[in-house]
Amino acid sequence: MRERLKELLFERAKGKARELGLDLTEDTERNIRNLIDIAVDRMTFNEASSVVENTRALMNTDVLIERLAKSQYGNTLDYKSFNGIRDAICPLWPFC
Repeated sequence: MRERLKELLFERAKGKARELGLDLTEDTERNIRNLIDIAVDRMTFNEASSVVENTRALMNTDVLIERLAKSQYGNTLDYKSFNGIRDAICPLWPFC
């Protein structure tokens, strides 16, 4: 269940980046995947199995990518952009 949710959120993040016309560098893609993995691992069993909480996590994944997009320069979401926003996203559940 958790692995499926991790993959779903990661695909959502990549799709949102594509929708915004942005490219993810390998480092940023890896960092986003790690952030999602940690977030899902922190979720309780009830949160991870709840349709409502999964929907909330999907919507907040969009918010995460939108905030990353606003912090970057050009069309590439790079390591610098990711690090600049990572600490500023709180309290964006389940990422912090």
